[in-house]
Amino acid sequence: MLVKSVKPEISHILFGDVDFSAFELYSKTTVEMNEDGEEVPVSVPTLYNKDTEMELSEEDYSLISDYLRTMFNIFPKVEKVKGKLTKESVIEEDRINLMNRQKQGDKNDSGLLAMVSSCVNHPGFKYKLSELKDVGIC
Repeated sequence: MLVKSVKPEISHILFGDVDFSAFELYSKTTVEMNEDGEEVPVSVPTLYNKDTEMELSEEDYSLISDYLRTMFNIFPKVEKVKGKLTKESVIEEDRINLMNRQKQGDKNDSGLLAMVSSCVNHPGFKYKLSELKDVGIC
């Protein structure tokens, strides 16, 4: 659902010419073996770009997200709750924390500086600091 909101001017820093906003959600049918050894058709959600004929599966998503989370040291906070009241309490706590961070920080602070800095310091990053200025990132 959110892949449509990723514009090429944002994603080109890490993904080059891949236009995530052109991907559409499709249901791909594959054949898997069940416990009896019979072939069973299984419907798998996948993203597909008609123009470039590029397909992104859940496996691809997992690889990309794990790599980015590791690269930027950003991991989701996993909380398991029981009951509706506890769930609402956890959601409200996260909302309050988000509002506090927004009040404390600059409203124009996007977090891009930390990401670009960690990319430049990563040994596999293809740009040097001087080349990033030519790309238009300051």
